[in-house]
Amino acid sequence: MNDEFKRQLDYCNVTAWHEAGYKGNGITVFMDDTTVGNHNELTKSVVEAILPEATVLTGTVGLTIASGRVTSAVISCNETNEQMPFETFVAAHNIDIINNSKDGGTHDEDSPKAVWLREMRSAYNLILTASAGNGYGQPCNNSYYGAGIIVTGVNSKKKSTYAEDDVIDFAAFTADMAGTSFAAPFFAGMAGLLRCINPEITQTGVCEYFRNNCEDLGVSGKDPVYGYGLVKMGEVAAPVQPTTEEPRRHWAEVHLDSLTAKGIINSPELHRSKLNEPLSRGELFAIIDRITD
Repeated sequence: MNDEFKRQLDYCNVTAWHEAGYKGNGITVFMDDTTVGNHNELTKSVVEAILPEATVLTGTVGLTIASGRVTSAVISCNETNEQMPFETFVAAHNIDIINNSKDGGTHDEDSPKAVWLREMRSAYNLILTASAGNGYGQPCNNSYYGAGIIVTGVNSKKKSTYAEDDVIDFAAFTADMAGTSFAAPFFAGMAGLLRCINPEITQTGVCEYFRNNCEDLGVSGKDPVYGYGLVKMGEVAAPVQPTTEEPRRHWAEVHLDSLTAKGIINSPELHRSKLNEPLSRGELFAIIDRITD
């Protein structure tokens, strides 16, 4: 970490959160990144600087799309050498945040990938962050369009020479590197600090927090260059006490219940405890339910 990056952390109040003991303990971030060069190592290093006690994993998310919907999703992870269904991986590693710093995608919030990402975000309370793209004055270029928080980058003088699009939500420093690829993980790390004090905070809650804790840049209000502005951590807050709500249901339980009601599955409680076993009973139940619907 160079001196300029340290100054950026100070400016955004990240250092104060570190000094108060919030460093990402218990948080897990997955970097859905390109396999070209050392790009994933660099984006990972930004998150690790902000969340030095978090688990940061890198790899890719591969999708199969057929008949206008995502039919399978597989995560390949570099650190664990695992290749497994997306939902099994997310559940097994308790993923909090997924960052995407890859180019590519469409301006279609109803694309199969966008719809699927929103479903996964809701099912697992994920926070999705995405880089806006580096084309000066060009539209956002990221495959998480329609599901993730779109982040552009600014240099140390708080100027942006990157994408220009109404869908840009926020700006973040680029950790003294060039490109929105490094602004998105900067934002992801700061979102992780919020998860430290409130493990149940949603993506909507993260956006609301930073709308109230950002420095307005450019024209007044939200604009297509800086979004709502440069994100900062607010005053260090006390941890939010966990709620007493029942834990979130497994995504496949709705299918299990449906198949049980149809008389296709017996002993549902036995299956309910094994939904994440290898060969994914949950996915099998979902497939059977679609076939018999």
